[in-house]
Amino acid sequence: MNSFIRWDRVRERIDNEAWAKALFDETKKETDEFIQSYKDRADRITGWFHGYNCEKCQGRLVFDWKNDTEHVCSVCGTVNRGEALTKIWNNLYRIKANQTVYNAAVLYRLTEDGKYLGYVKKVLNFYADNYADFKSEPPAKIFEGKLLNQHLDDAVSVMTILLGLDMIYDSFSKEEKDRYYKDIFFHEAELFDFFANRIYNIPLWIKCAQTMIGLFFQEEEQIRKGLYSRFGVLDQLKRGVTKEGLWYE
Repeated sequence: MNSFIRWDRVRERIDNEAWAKALFDETKKETDEFIQSYKDRADRITGWFHGYNCEKCQGRLVFDWKNDTEHVCSVCGTVNRGEALTKIWNNLYRIKANQTVYNAAVLYRLTEDGKYLGYVKKVLNFYADNYADFKSEPPAKIFEGKLLNQHLDDAVSVMTILLGLDMIYDSFSKEEKDRYYKDIFFHEAELFDFFANRIYNIPLWIKCAQTMIGLFFQEEEQIRKGLYSRFGVLDQLKRGVTKEGLWYE
């Protein structure tokens, strides 16, 4: 399984088109800064994203991945503090780490610099080593996630990670891929299967993620559950899309 991206053409655009060079430079700078200081802990409890608001004016807080204790309001500038906000910060930090897996995979293909592959493996190994210990505090059990606060966040991150891994598929040994499936992605797929229990946009997201797990790791059972089961992708599309072609919500 390999990405179909023509990396030679991507490099050519970076070399010859200003917008592509600017995008590459900006992505590389941000990624380099993050992976240099990346450090996660299994005891971090992830909080509910929708509560990341200013206690004074309810404006949205600005996520600063370098500061887990001070949360600045984007509207009034008030500095907010507290355990609940730090738990939400934990969730946002892990989301950023997962997006950076994707960015690092792109940069590894473009630069062949081993530090990017090293970062990807560092994140995956951390998840594999500590998966059972992760804890979240969703507002209700029906939203529960594992890597993150809710299963929708898990699904989006799983898809983001897998899109990155697909670009560097041949950089992993069979043993590594088997371990990542057994210790991370199998459990994520089972989580998604458990919570997909109605026709609704979130079950569609999580069933898409389960299907991608099956495709990437060539696990037929996960493909079957993700695509063909009740409340799977095909069932969601059949019953969730109106005759006018719009999603019912």
